[in-house]
Amino acid sequence: MRIAVLWTGLSGYLNACLKSLAATEGVELFVVNMYSVKEAPFAEAIFSWIENRYQWADEVDIGELIPRLEQFQPDVILCANWHKKGYRKTLKHFKGRSVRIFTSDRPWLGTPKQWLGVITSRLYLHPICEAIFVAGERQAIFARKMGFKQQNILRGLLSCDHEKFSAIYYERKKLLSEPRTFVYVGRFSPEKGLDVLVQAYGLYRSMCADPWPLKCYGDGPLSGLLEDVNGIERKGFCQPDDLPNQFMEANCLILPSTYDGWAIVVHEAAAAGMGLIVSDAVGASVHLVQDGYNGYIVETGDVDELAQAMLCYASLSRNERKKMGENGYRMSLQFTPEQWTNTLVWKSKLMLATLRGND
Repeated sequence: MRIAVLWTGLSGYLNACLKSLAATEGVELFVVNMYSVKEAPFAEAIFSWIENRYQWADEVDIGELIPRLEQFQPDVILCANWHKKGYRKTLKHFKGRSVRIFTSDRPWLGTPKQWLGVITSRLYLHPICEAIFVAGERQAIFARKMGFKQQNILRGLLSCDHEKFSAIYYERKKLLSEPRTFVYVGRFSPEKGLDVLVQAYGLYRSMCADPWPLKCYGDGPLSGLLEDVNGIERKGFCQPDDLPNQFMEANCLILPSTYDGWAIVVHEAAAAGMGLIVSDAVGASVHLVQDGYNGYIVETGDVDELAQAMLCYASLSRNERKKMGENGYRMSLQFTPEQWTNTLVWKSKLMLATLRGND
């Protein structure tokens, strides 16, 4: 099976999924992606193993891409962004010849813009794809509203490099003493709720005799909010290969986003056996966080509730926190690169049989 992956910016977690796909017997891979962006400057070396690849900067050059795909002759095209003109034209070009799968991590929120998307999807999306690969159930609701049938909705789009982060979980079990540190990983931007995090952390410190420090990894326009805040240590962007080691030095991930379609870092932290404190706007919370079981889900934008969740987690006994980490690890097993690959290949085979049967 020849699979072409049309993406925007590659990431460490997608790299793990692509490696799993490429290692599958009978699969040939062609990857198309844009060059790294400033706010997520993943080291290019981690993708050097990809042999068949086309990269672009500002826009896709279909004059170069389509001939290369014609030479590759894809059975399946997995496309991450239908808003790119070059990708839309490429998908149209292979109609009836390849199974075309669009991807989405956008949860259903019922906004006017999404209702417009539901209406226009029949005109603009369905003609260029046969199926949709979504992150989870919130995204599947959106897909169904856009008219995708159950058999053409694939679930489990996003998985961390589970082997890499679960290794930290097993190392953590051997520690004689636990790291007593909160950690935030993500862009320093408004939708991540950074202002709420800073306020809540200050409130938490005022309520606690021995407060835990907070380490923040990332980059972005709101980095100034983290400057000179007592107890907060601002770090830079963390490369995928370095993040597991940083998680070894932390106990609980905090992600207070006001909007986050999924947030792969929640899966990474769960796989590493960490506690989780996330807002209910984080898409991954539906599948990866159970309140009081492996962490806490707090009201989006609620400073007091977030501070109380920090206090509650830090006040648990070590054994209680350890149990939460074990529970989170088990929940993380829902999503792995191998499961991602199995879903994509299995569903693609079914749809290929239908496509070829209609020729």
